[in-house]
Amino acid sequence: MWLIPLILMAEPSAGETFHLQQNPVYEELRESGVAVTSDKQIKLPEPYMQDGLDADAQRKLVEKLGGRRYRWDLLTRNSTVAPQIIQLSDETLPETDTKVRRLDVYFVAYGDLKAISKSKNLTEPSNDGGQEWKPLTADDLTKETFDKLDSEHETFGWISNDLIDRVRVSGVLHTHWSLTDHSLIASAVLDPRFDRGEKLPNIWQPLTRGRKGWEAGESSPYSGAGGYTKITKLEKPDGALFVESHLVFAEPYGWFKGTNLLSSKLPAVVQNEVRSTRREILQASRSK
Repeated sequence: MWLIPLILMAEPSAGETFHLQQNPVYEELRESGVAVTSDKQIKLPEPYMQDGLDADAQRKLVEKLGGRRYRWDLLTRNSTVAPQIIQLSDETLPETDTKVRRLDVYFVAYGDLKAISKSKNLTEPSNDGGQEWKPLTADDLTKETFDKLDSEHETFGWISNDLIDRVRVSGVLHTHWSLTDHSLIASAVLDPRFDRGEKLPNIWQPLTRGRKGWEAGESSPYSGAGGYTKITKLEKPDGALFVESHLVFAEPYGWFKGTNLLSSKLPAVVQNEVRSTRREILQASRSK
């Protein structure tokens, strides 16, 4: 991760303070972290692009991110297939066979920030690409949780996601989004309160190809996944948005038996997601 100038590190920006105060899921990810085991939490990094920077400061950060490989004009090109920057790292937790993955993605898209906040496809998961999503109702949640729900910005939903056709992860996702004049943050965490749930447990299952397509095998408990996406308005070029996503998740040994399959497969998956997100941002902006 590149160092942000010390002046930006002195204290949180007004936008960062607002997001921490108004977005409890984001606050949890940044200040407590993702519980990847019963006694290990991984905090997510602060956003690379802070609110309130002028055009020159924003450009310097984008150019620093691109380094020698991607020039400013390439990263800010108004195209679905413009470059993205993907950083994938991992660590194996001591005395366990669980690996913790970190995924950081950066790219530029074009659209209208406020219009994006009105698009459910961009502030919540969607039903596509091997993923199922269903918002939960009062019948699925405790009365206390449901009564405190911020219906405009917050959702609890059941999600099932197939990971590179090898593993299916299912469980209850807690999402929340917040908006300032300069940025939007959409955050999500696999809710640990459902780790051992009877009705909607957080689980993973191996996938095998059968006569009727992909079939899920025996389930195992799963915990430890969360992340956020921040979309920041750039002063230049006109209409440009800087998008950064930060994700932490546990990879049990049983997923891939210790092989480094994700490192080779994820970049192509992420590239497709980036292009899809660019199209969704553009479509949401045209529909405002």
